[in-house]
Amino acid sequence: MSRSSRALRLPRLGFWLVVVLSALIAGCSGCSPEPGPEWLRELPAADLDAIPDGAAVWAAVPRGEHGALQLGIQRLISAEDGSRRLVDALGVEAPVLAPALVHPLPEGNPPSAGTAVLIDRFDVHGAVARWRADGARPIVALDRHGTTVETDVAHAQPFPVDGLPRRVVYAGENVRHLGIAVAASEEQVWILEASGFVAVAPVADVSPAGPLDAAAVGDRVRAWTWADGLRDAQVIEIVEPRLRWRVRFDDGAERTLWFADVLPAGPPSIG
Repeated sequence: MSRSSRALRLPRLGFWLVVVLSALIAGCSGCSPEPGPEWLRELPAADLDAIPDGAAVWAAVPRGEHGALQLGIQRLISAEDGSRRLVDALGVEAPVLAPALVHPLPEGNPPSAGTAVLIDRFDVHGAVARWRADGARPIVALDRHGTTVETDVAHAQPFPVDGLPRRVVYAGENVRHLGIAVAASEEQVWILEASGFVAVAPVADVSPAGPLDAAAVGDRVRAWTWADGLRDAQVIEIVEPRLRWRVRFDDGAERTLWFADVLPAGPPSIG
């Protein structure tokens, strides 16, 4: 696989076993545990000293036992040994896999109604929703298994233009994919895929992925599905204004999609 399209898959159990063993023997002089996967070793350096203890941050943390990651809101804390750790809303602690995967929350006013936002709540992490209202907790329109629900969330923010995390389109093998950039250097971008695994792509192969704000029947768009990536399509029905559209792909297949998976028309599909 070429450098411009490599998607580096984490081992099923080996990496997290290394993480656990590394924590257990951290104080052992002369011990030299095996490093993590290549993508983790290549992350750029970052400094967490400026983030105060207890501050809320976006962070990618281990999810399950198969090497996948989960992007969500965590609080950065200091352990007794002076290291920094992450703890979620339920009090579950996780290691800081790398400082480059930890990002302070942006400052700013609440979004305006209808803005696309990245949200976090106890059972949904790093999803894309539409802002509805501000209150004791933000209210958003959220996709739950094909049904739109209005619900409160712990955190909601517009995607930053330059900061992280942000949604991106990147070139995979024969297709373009949607993902969330969780780290970046001058040369590469580390992207959390929908599967929870990490892909690494050159900066030149990555572009911002702002979702479609509104559409009319007949509009040309790019639409993403898990199986086929990002493909050219046409809007054939407004199922829910600004939330859900039915599209027809150029091969004739039709799908009803959440707005986050429909982008404005852009570069043609690969292949």
